[in-house]
Amino acid sequence: MRILFTDLDNTLIYSYKHAIGSAKRCAEIYQGREISFLTEKSFRLLIRVQKLALIVPVTTRTVGQYARVNLGIQTPAYALACNGGVLLANGREDVSWFLESQKLIAGCREQLALGKRLMEGDRNRCFEVRDIRGLFLFTKSERPKESAEFLKEGLDGELVDVFWNGGKVYIVPLSFGYEEIGDRRVFYFHGATEGRKIELIRKTHYAAFELDTNYKLNEANVPCNYSARFQSIIGTGCVNFVSDIDKKKAALQCIMRHISSTDDWDFSIAALNKVSVFKLDVEELFCKEHQ
Repeated sequence: MRILFTDLDNTLIYSYKHAIGSAKRCAEIYQGREISFLTEKSFRLLIRVQKLALIVPVTTRTVGQYARVNLGIQTPAYALACNGGVLLANGREDVSWFLESQKLIAGCREQLALGKRLMEGDRNRCFEVRDIRGLFLFTKSERPKESAEFLKEGLDGELVDVFWNGGKVYIVPLSFGYEEIGDRRVFYFHGATEGRKIELIRKTHYAAFELDTNYKLNEANVPCNYSARFQSIIGTGCVNFVSDIDKKKAALQCIMRHISSTDDWDFSIAALNKVSVFKLDVEELFCKEHQ
């Protein structure tokens, strides 16, 4: 069976704010207004693709937001919503999938709770902070880059990631591997073959990262004397996809070595074809320590 995993927003459908030409059709109605569209060409191609493959939308949208989307084709039998944390099968949530998603991020809950507090205290925030099913956080900022840097300084980059798209700022859990090749420092990441992170990488091929360790809260009798002990690294680098099968296996071994302290795992060709692997070559590093 052929399967096409596809992002929705800014890939298949576009907000009314985007100029995509007059040959378009409505794909979403909200509160009586047409707010999203897809081009007639995309619609025709979707009809052709649906005859050849199973189409599975992958989106950061909530279940309710996804339900508003009408691509004009037969409703997909499966869809991944909430950044992949929720699987919809014939319109119904797969409970076991959601429970497994919750288990995968169980170790990140404290950081997500801290991230929510930091988001709420961000002076640049111009929208409510939304907790999407305990899977990730979302808000909007008047200065998204500044907000993202503020969040990265206060969060453990080994457990959560911060990224922004336009005026939107996200925090999501992220696993990684790391190695030094000569004088190069390289991080490896993995994820779905489609989605918001993948879309941003394809557009910019550049990213920032942040790591924290030895975190400890320093309590005090006066609120303003509370502080935290930590060591952190913030940096930037060029991001590229790893497509070579052998290099893909090596990158995944590196990630598993960081997670499990073991690097003798087997990866089938089928598994390798279902996952996207990308690497970040570090260009800048900034270190900070606070006692």
